[in-house]
Amino acid sequence: MSLLNTGLSGLNAAQVGLQTAGHNIANASTPGYSRQQISQTTNTALGGSAGLIGQGVNVASVNRVYDDLLFAQGLQAQSQSSQLDGYYSQLQQIDNMFGDTNSGLAPVLQGFFNSVQGLANTPESVPSRQQLISSAQILVSRFHALDQRFSDIGGESNTKIVNSVTEINSLAQSIAKLNFTIRQVEGTYGQPANDLMDQRDQLLTRLNQEIGTSTVKDSDGSLSVFIGNGQPLVSGVQTMTLNTTPSLSNSARLAVGYVTGGRTAVIADGSLQGGKLGAYIAFRTNSLDSAQNALGRIATGLAQTFNDQHALGQDLNGVAGGGFFNSAVPRVMPNKANSSPDLTVIASIGDVSALSTSDYEFSYDGANYNLKRLSDNVSVSTAVIPSALRPLNFDGVSITGFTGGSAVTGDRFLIQPTHNGARDLSVAITDTAKIAAASPVRTGAASANTGSGVVSAGTVNSPNNTVVISFTSSTAFNVLDSTTGATLATSMAYTSGGDISFNGWTMKISGAPASGDIFTIDRGMTSTKSANSGNGTIGVTTPNSPPVDSFLGNYVKVVFNDPPSTFRLVNSSGTTISGTNNVHGTPPLSYTPGITNSISVNGWTVEVTGSPAAGDSFTVSANTGGTADNRNALRLGGLQIENTLNGGTSSYQATYGQLVSQIGNKTRELEATSKAQSTLVTQILQDQQSMSGVNLDEEATSLMRYQQAYQASAKVLQLSNTLWQTLLDIR
Repeated sequence: MSLLNTGLSGLNAAQVGLQTAGHNIANASTPGYSRQQISQTTNTALGGSAGLIGQGVNVASVNRVYDDLLFAQGLQAQSQSSQLDGYYSQLQQIDNMFGDTNSGLAPVLQGFFNSVQGLANTPESVPSRQQLISSAQILVSRFHALDQRFSDIGGESNTKIVNSVTEINSLAQSIAKLNFTIRQVEGTYGQPANDLMDQRDQLLTRLNQEIGTSTVKDSDGSLSVFIGNGQPLVSGVQTMTLNTTPSLSNSARLAVGYVTGGRTAVIADGSLQGGKLGAYIAFRTNSLDSAQNALGRIATGLAQTFNDQHALGQDLNGVAGGGFFNSAVPRVMPNKANSSPDLTVIASIGDVSALSTSDYEFSYDGANYNLKRLSDNVSVSTAVIPSALRPLNFDGVSITGFTGGSAVTGDRFLIQPTHNGARDLSVAITDTAKIAAASPVRTGAASANTGSGVVSAGTVNSPNNTVVISFTSSTAFNVLDSTTGATLATSMAYTSGGDISFNGWTMKISGAPASGDIFTIDRGMTSTKSANSGNGTIGVTTPNSPPVDSFLGNYVKVVFNDPPSTFRLVNSSGTTISGTNNVHGTPPLSYTPGITNSISVNGWTVEVTGSPAAGDSFTVSANTGGTADNRNALRLGGLQIENTLNGGTSSYQATYGQLVSQIGNKTRELEATSKAQSTLVTQILQDQQSMSGVNLDEEATSLMRYQQAYQASAKVLQLSNTLWQTLLDIR
């Protein structure tokens, strides 16, 4: 009987081997299939007079040829590859949009400034003026079209996020169902459920194409799956459902969260890494937002700087220039978790040259009001409630208070200074006569002058210029335009609370400043030098209406004394001006021959060069009837190459070029890294296949081996039967 059992065990083992090899051959082309092999052990030997006699073979189990570490490496590589591919395909849309020379911004921006130059050539021409308005409208339309494309891509990203979350939920449920089946099978038979585990691995591979995961194998054969910072997605046979919901900080954007107890707990964007979902979120945060903000910054910067210069000019009606463009205001979105839905922040743009492409978060922590730049989390703060008198300023953004109540601890607001810059840009002028091509001041030299002095055409001082007020005593101060270096006034009499007006704005200083105290005024802000020793306080700076200085049209004569190294200023009545109406202090005022001498009075600046003779005079007066004057049009045209953005380091065209270059470089980088990662995935899959894949030649060899083993075991059975029959015949 022992020989019969031994032969039978060999026959059974060979049969299982044949079945396993045949199963491998049948699934050679099945995706995710891992080849299987039998694990054999020797049956326990029996003792006898001749020693221990073997009892044949036992098939302990059928196992997958599988490497956990290699499979985990493949999942990670696949997740990264899917993220890079998804990011690249999304960013490529923006790259194609900017790379098209016909649909980009550069040609229409150039066309607009060509029209400005045409106006400068013929400032009195109505067709030239109409062409400028038409070119401005074309430019605005291009900004709108580009911004709309950004919005469309953002909407597509939301849709893709929803689809990815739906796929993740479906895959998670399928994995949980297989966990249940595997647990039952292995619990019943005590053997690994190889084919079911292969199916689960395939689902896990597909899941990692949607989002990066980590896994833990449980003792019962089930697999737990985690995402993000360790949040469970599948735990045994249980699944956590993901959902999409409008972001608490930005209702136009979808966030991803867990559904627990009928409510959605939002997962931070930064913790959702890998796969297509990670790609969509990373693209939206790191590229889409900054690119749309960058385009909005150009539109906002163009509108404000062009408007500022236009306001310094004079139109065909002899009126100071108004706004040429309508520009956007910062977008403010209260967080949905704030204490009051009616509470919002008053935000404005003070200095377009300082604007970045980032969004900002304004918050109150119970002690300080904080304004944080979200691109790098750098912030500024104040313990005082921001107001028009004491604004909180950062990167050209100014917070000046609240509406709808007061902030409480934990209140937060998303500030997007330039997000709607391109969308909300529009042309404010429709009447060609209102284009301010001329300068509101006119200069002239007396016909009786005998010296070689020459006076410039004169320019209007910009309200954007930084002005420094320095006290020489408790009752007098000097005024310097530190942007141009021109002295605006000396020995001005100080009256506490009295109006101080320069360059188109008015403000007040109250209290008792001390000698050496300094106050600075920038566009949209007022500040006091920290080292001031007096108790003077500076008030809110407000623009004059009209925006140019109200004294601009006053007649002023510059009369040179004897010797001509000094001069005095005389008004239209022949009275010498001394310390009033925003002018220099009591004469004589010094003049240095051989250099350019800047004289700033009443909001304008002229330059006198050469060597005037005693008694020579120059006049500055209102520019009446200046229809053929192109001085302001020339300055408007000069804005094309003036460095007005990026902290005063680049022009409109250069800033746009930087944006196009950044998008193009990032696209090429993603293309290269995506291809490299795809190659890595292929290599890992090849390594997996070399170990776990089915080799038909090898399986054919196994068939022959198990066939021979089967035949040999059958021979043992035949021999055993013969011996047994021999014994029976003896009887």
